[in-house]
Parts: sequence; structure tokens; C-alpha cells
Amino acid sequence: MPGAKSLIRAFLGNKVFTFIRQHAEQIEFWAPDAAFAEAREPLPAIVGARGIAASPALELLELVSRIVQTVEAITYFPAPSTTCYAAQSFSSMK
Repeated sequence: MPGAKSLIRAFLGNKVFTFIRQHAEQIEFWAPDAAFAEAREPLPAIVGARGIAASPALELLELVSRIVQTVEAITYFPAPSTTCYAAQSFSSMK
């Protein structure tokens, strides 16, 4: 799952965005819901330092959010009892 840094790289560089666009029909991309919020916050300052207006960058982030599916925290954070069980299971594998 890409995080906020990967989402920002999706439009500051060509590699990530090109990769996402090329493979969007074959691969499902997911990102934590918090990653989009974390990417939106510093984005105007980051692109402003590069001489880019904030609004096109935010529009591009919106485009990326249509390709990359948002996953809620409940999906990627296991319940506390599950975490304990998983930790015990991994310990017994050693």
C-alpha cells in the first residue's frame, strides 16, 4: 500500500504516476485513507517551493485518488486480540 510519500511522488516525479497509470487496469492500488490526508497537508508548500501552483497539484492528487483505492483504517489495522494471536503464532514459528 502506498503511503503519503508515494502519493506525493505520484505527481512530483514521472515514475510513480506513470507506473500507476500503466498498470491501473491490471493491478488494484490501495492506500490508507490517512495517506491522502497526509499528502494534502504539505503538498501546497512542497509544490510552491518548486514554483508550481497548489491547485493543479491538488487536482492531480484527486485524479490519483480515483485510481488508487482508499482503504479505511479498520481494514489494515487488526483488532487488538488478533494482533496478540498473530504475535503468538509468529513466535511459535521460530
